Amino acid sequence: MEPGRRAQYLFDAARVLRRRRFELAAWQVYECGKPWREADADVAETIDYCEFYGREMLRLAAPRRRDAPAKRTSISTKPAGVTAVIAPWNFPMAILCGMATAALVTGNTVVLKPAEQSCVVGAKLMEVFEEIALPPGVANFLPGVGEEVGPVLVEHPAVAVIAFTGSRAVGLNINRAAAEPRPGQEQVKRVIAEMGGKNAVVVDDDADLDEAVHGVVASAFGYAGQKCSACSRVIVPAGLHDAFLARLVEATRSLKVAPAEDPGCTVGPVIDDEAQARILRTIEQGKSQGRLVYAGDVGALAQEGCFVAPHVFADVDPSAPLATEEIFGPVLTVLRFRRLRPVAGDRQRHGLRPDRRPLLAQPGAHRGGEKTFSRRQPVHQPQDHRRPGGPAAVRRFQDVRRRLQGGRPRLFVAIRPAADYHGKYVAARLRARRRPAPEGGGE
Repeated sequence: MEPGRRAQYLFDAARVLRRRRFELAAWQVYECGKPWREADADVAETIDYCEFYGREMLRLAAPRRRDAPAKRTSISTKPAGVTAVIAPWNFPMAILCGMATAALVTGNTVVLKPAEQSCVVGAKLMEVFEEIALPPGVANFLPGVGEEVGPVLVEHPAVAVIAFTGSRAVGLNINRAAAEPRPGQEQVKRVIAEMGGKNAVVVDDDADLDEAVHGVVASAFGYAGQKCSACSRVIVPAGLHDAFLARLVEATRSLKVAPAEDPGCTVGPVIDDEAQARILRTIEQGKSQGRLVYAGDVGALAQEGCFVAPHVFADVDPSAPLATEEIFGPVLTVLRFRRLRPVAGDRQRHGLRPDRRPLLAQPGAHRGGEKTFSRRQPVHQPQDHRRPGGPAAVRRFQDVRRRLQGGRPRLFVAIRPAADYHGKYVAARLRARRRPAPEGGGE
């Protein structure tokens, strides 16, 4: 099938999703306990995935030329094969659709395995694929318990690619299982795994506290903290700690714990009773690891579903489980610091997302990404990482220039620093082009 036709299927899917937007959001509220605002955003993100991947396929479809002197080179892409998509329940349609449509539009067949907690939402996405008349066998729906269905998909010799979003433990098990060749397997399996983290917000000493508190509360307790991107710990300067904590507690106290279908709901239920028991156990254990400064109360909702109110801890040792392990619930740890520094050992332990730089507030390790509230350059960034083209780039430029200009013909070397979306220096990209040597051979 031509790339343009594959892209058109995605555009057709986006059109159907727009028409069924509120129905699909309602199914997420009903099945996953996702509040209306976030459920609607999930469907909107699903539409965006279809539009984005369709347009990217059109852009990448034509072979790209990479010619060199006396050499003609072109780059084209080809499908990898059967793709197993193993999706989570917290973004039941967006992540399932995002991983599936990326594989479909590039010419692969897909087996969609939704989380057992969100099978109905997954089935609704499959209805969309059927409505746009995808050819039979291109998209295949396989609901079931993850511990039973997942290993069969991962180990099957016909599966060429595994796209997974979920916990660190399961993701590492998938990587290990996929690395082992099976009888009848004709290719090396490729694994795309997005796993959990322990995300931090860093509040600098000149931050706007109103903005910082609002951002932390929204990130920590939105969808009851059941997101890998949720703020799980906030790191605050010692001089600002008490004032920030007091405002944070009052803001948290104002949140409304309610059923997900309540339009005023801020914190809804957690996904199931197993998650509820795990989070409550973590809170109980956390009382021996730090000071519980706020414990919300779900009241009569305790008899209606799997509700856990927001909890805030302070004075926690940075090496304690409460400050280092992913909780996936409405539990926030506030850490104070006098000096921040990166931790190399932390990257070895939790180095699952190389674009994120771990932080240390006191002796002990943290993991995950961070957001900083500050009016100036964040104090925790080492000097070489403060700006693309900083001292590190200058040193690399001088070193490469000395190497390349050792003889004729001379080369002019331009360094183009690249930055990730956190604005950190990542790499220097070198480009060399010939130019005439200056007269006299001097510089």
